[in-house]
Amino acid sequence: MQNSKPSTEPRQVVQNIVATALQLLQYGRLMLILFSMGVIVALAYYVYGRPIFFSRSLVRVTMLGLPLHSDSARDDTPGAGYRSLTDRLQSGALVLRTIQKLGFIRAGASPEEAAAAVIPTLRIDYVDGDTFMVNVYSYHPEVVRQFTQTLIGEFEASEREVRAEFREKALGSYLKELDDFKAQLHEQIKKRMMYEQENSLAELFIQQNSLTKVPKDIVMTKEHIRQMDEIRRYFTSQEGTFDVVAKLSLLSSFKLDEPVEVGTVTRGENGVLSSVVNEAIANKVVDVNIVQPSMVTPLTPWQILERRQREVKAELARHSSVYGPQHEVIVTLKRELSDVEDKLKGELSTAQKKFELDYARLQDKLKDLQSKIPEYNDVTSKYEQFRQDYSMEEKGQIEWDKAYASLAATVEKMKYGEGRDRLHLTFLGVQMIRDVDPVSPNKFKLVMIGLAIGLGLACGAPLAIQFFNTSASRVQEIEASTGLTGIGVVPINSTEQLESIFRSNAIDSRVPNHLLESFRIIRSQVLIRPNNQGQNQVIMVTSARPSEGKSTMAANIAWAFYSMGERTLLLDCDLRRGRVAKITGVKGSPGMTNLLIGKSTNAESIAKTQSELLDVIPRGPVIAGTTEVLCQPKFHDMIQEWRKHYDRIIIDAPPVLGLSETASLQQVADGVVLVVRAEVTRHTDVVAAVEHLRKAGAHIFGFVLNAVDLSKLTNYYYYYYYSPDYYGDFMPPDNEAVPA
Repeated sequence: MQNSKPSTEPRQVVQNIVATALQLLQYGRLMLILFSMGVIVALAYYVYGRPIFFSRSLVRVTMLGLPLHSDSARDDTPGAGYRSLTDRLQSGALVLRTIQKLGFIRAGASPEEAAAAVIPTLRIDYVDGDTFMVNVYSYHPEVVRQFTQTLIGEFEASEREVRAEFREKALGSYLKELDDFKAQLHEQIKKRMMYEQENSLAELFIQQNSLTKVPKDIVMTKEHIRQMDEIRRYFTSQEGTFDVVAKLSLLSSFKLDEPVEVGTVTRGENGVLSSVVNEAIANKVVDVNIVQPSMVTPLTPWQILERRQREVKAELARHSSVYGPQHEVIVTLKRELSDVEDKLKGELSTAQKKFELDYARLQDKLKDLQSKIPEYNDVTSKYEQFRQDYSMEEKGQIEWDKAYASLAATVEKMKYGEGRDRLHLTFLGVQMIRDVDPVSPNKFKLVMIGLAIGLGLACGAPLAIQFFNTSASRVQEIEASTGLTGIGVVPINSTEQLESIFRSNAIDSRVPNHLLESFRIIRSQVLIRPNNQGQNQVIMVTSARPSEGKSTMAANIAWAFYSMGERTLLLDCDLRRGRVAKITGVKGSPGMTNLLIGKSTNAESIAKTQSELLDVIPRGPVIAGTTEVLCQPKFHDMIQEWRKHYDRIIIDAPPVLGLSETASLQQVADGVVLVVRAEVTRHTDVVAAVEHLRKAGAHIFGFVLNAVDLSKLTNYYYYYYYSPDYYGDFMPPDNEAVPA
C-alpha cells in the first residue's frame, strides 16, 4: 500500500481535473452562448456608450488669517479649511452652478441631472502643501477645457454671497441680542437699586459699621478691668511696701489711651506684669522691680516732682557733709524736699481717684457693650445674608456685562471683516487633457472586460449548475456518500430496447450486446457478494423513489440468471404500481394479489414464459389490504417453499422511501440491489434509503447506476467500457468465422 499510494494519488488528481473539465465541456453550447453574450455586451457598450472626456488641473489654495475675523459659523482655518475645501468644491450645488455658467444645462435643473447629463465624475484630491488636483470627466470636450477655471470663479462668488448672507443675518440677530442685553442690564441695575431700598442697605451698613468693634471693645474692656483688679488687689496686699513714687508709677501704667509702659511690674529682669503680680500676691514676694519715671520719657508732672525730689536729696546729702543740720542751706533743702513729697502725695491721691473713676467707667462701659451683643448678632446676620444675596446679584451682573462685551466685540469683528476674502484659489494650469480622444469607452479595456465577462459567465454558469445539482451522477460520489459498492452501470436506452433484453437469446448470439453485458456484470457482482450466511438466492430489487427503472432492472437481472441456466422466479411485489407483466409480456392475473389473499393457488399464480427456466408471478389486480399480507408469515412461508424449486428468486419491491413493505420484504430476501437513476435520484434520497435499509438489517449487494448518458463526455470518460464502442473493439472481421 505504501508503494502504490504515491502513484495512485497523482492519478486520482489528474482524473478529477479531467472529470471537472469534461463536466464543464458538457455545457459547451451554454458556455459558448454565455461567452458570446459577454462579448456582445462589451461591443454594445462601445457602439452605444457615450464618450467621456477628461482633464486634470492643479489649483493653489491661499488662506489669509485676518487679525479680526467674524466668520464664527464657518471654520476657515488652514487645517480645517484643507479638510473641508474639497467637499465644498465637489458639492452638487456648486457643480450645477458651474455647469449652468458654462451653458450646458437648463436653469432649474437638479445636481443629479447635471451629473447624469454633463459631468458623471468630479474628483478633487489634496496633493501636498497648498495644492489640489482637479480631475474632471465629462460628456462634452468644452467642459473639460473650461470647467476648473469656471469652478474657481463660481466658488469665490458663492463664498462671498454666503458670507454676505451670513453676516446680514448674523448682524441682525446679534444687534437684536445687544438690545436685549441692554434691556437686561438696565433691569438688573433697577433690580439692585430696588433691592437696596427694600433692605435699607445704607442704614444696615451704618449699623453694621457702628457695631463692628463691639466684640473687640468687650475683650479690651474686660482685659483692662482684669488688670485694674490685679492692681487693686496688689495695693491691698502690699500696703506699706512701696513708696509714693512706686505707687504713682504703677498707677500711671494703666492709661486707657496709651500702651502700658511706665510702672510695669517685673521680677528680676524678664518678668511679665500679670504673672509677676499674681505670683507676688499669692506668695507675698517683695523682690520685684518697678520701672521708675527716670527710665522712660517723656515725663509727667509727678515724674518731674520725683526727679526734683531726687535732685534735692542729692544736694542735701552733698551739703550735709559741709553744713550742719541748722544751716540755712540745709533747712531750705529740707523744706523744699518736704514740699516736693507733699506734692507727690497729692499727685498720688489724684491718681488713685482717677484710677477708681476709670475703673467705674470701664464697668459701665462693659455693661453697655454687653447689652449691644444681641443687636450686633442680629445686624451681623442680616448684613451677611444681604452681602451673599448682593454678591450673587453682582456676579449675575458681571456675567451679563461679559456677555454684552463679548457680543459687542463679535459685532465689531463682523463689521471689520466685511468684504475681506481670506480664501483665494489660483488656477495653475492643465496638467493632462483628453478632449479629442475620449478616455471612455476604451477599446482595449472593453475587449478585456468583454472577455472577462464572457469567460466568467461561460465558466461560472456551469460551475453554479454543478454546485446546485444534488442528483447522483457518478459511481464514485455515491460510493463515498453511502459506503456501498457500485455493482453495475446501465447506459441510457429506449424503454423498448431495455424491455427487449428480457426476451433476448442467451445462446448463439453472434454479436455481444453491451446492454446484455451490463446485466451480466451485475449478476457476477451479486454472486460474489453473498450475505453473512453465504446466501444470495433471493434477491430484492428496489429504489429510493418511483420511476427510477427498478422493475426493468429486476426483469433484466432475472434474464441474466436464467440465461446462465438457472431456474429463476421473478416476483412482482410492487402491488401498487407493478409493471412486471407488461415488461415480460405474461398475463396479469390472477397474480400475486390473488395468491396472497388465497383466491388462487401457487400453480395458478405462476405465469410461464417462452423460456422454460423463467417463471413469473405478476402483480395481479390491485386489491386493498394485500400489501399488509407481504408483512405476514404467510409470505415468508411462500418464499421458503419457492426456495426449494428455484435456483434464483428475483423480487421487484416497492421504493424504499415513503412505503412500509420494503422493510418487511428485505427480511425474506438474502440481499438487496438498490437502483439509482443517474442525474435524477438525489444524493440525499440515496443516503436516506440506504440508512433505512440498514436500520432494518438488510444486506445490500450494492447499487446499480441506471440510465447513464454515455453521450456526455464525463460519463463516456468514466464508463467507456459500458459503451458500444468498447464492445465493438471485440467484433471479428467479416472474413473470419464466428466461434461456436
